[in-house]
Amino acid sequence: MRSKIRSYFLRLGKNNLILTDLVRCKGEEIDKINEFEFASAGMLSIDENDEVDHTIKAEINHQVKLFIQNKYYTVRLLSSALVFLALYLFCSLVIRDPIPMLDELAIATAGAIGLWLYMNKREGNGAYAVKIRLDLEELYHNKSNLQLEFLEKLEAYLYDLNSRYDSLTLCDILAKNEKEVLLPELKIETSSEAESFKVLLADYLKHHSSLSSLYKRIKANDRADKQLAATLINAEMRGENLLLLALCVVLL
Repeated sequence: MRSKIRSYFLRLGKNNLILTDLVRCKGEEIDKINEFEFASAGMLSIDENDEVDHTIKAEINHQVKLFIQNKYYTVRLLSSALVFLALYLFCSLVIRDPIPMLDELAIATAGAIGLWLYMNKREGNGAYAVKIRLDLEELYHNKSNLQLEFLEKLEAYLYDLNSRYDSLTLCDILAKNEKEVLLPELKIETSSEAESFKVLLADYLKHHSSLSSLYKRIKANDRADKQLAATLINAEMRGENLLLLALCVVLL
């Protein structure tokens, strides 16, 4: 049972990374959550706070929807099956048509799907779902704020990378084209918070296929690769964050 939710905020140059345990709930037992913790390297600006609030509340809403869908799945399934059977029998016995079964199946299927969607929407906006959502948002607003040293070290490391190397050089370093230059070593002390951050970062990487693909190519590469460097440059032009990619490479 996951009773405490921990979230992290990390500055990545022009962008920010927000990771939260909520994504690991997958709609299960979110009604048992009783505490939120929020960790960062220091004070956040107004815009950064707004970004965090929007991200966490959106994830709360998503998890509540999953929770409600899971909780009432059997009821929806049985209700839709009964409607399908009732409509099929009614159409078969009452309505005469030149093509047996096809019309009955179409009408019964449409009725079952319609009921499923209606119940899903009604349950998602029902009193129970609203109560869980409001309770979680209240817990989040009363969260404990932590300032963690390892996050300070991560931000300092990324700031150093960003100020020391331009994008082209960083791509060459990641692709091992700079023989005399490697990514600086990153040392952080072992702690439950740092390990939790790594787990969430790995999950984030897993669910972002393009970033994950680049990460795997970099980790598997053991020699200079001009093509990989060109791929990284193109990826950055498409919006991928090279600092985040570098962080994954040195941390995971």
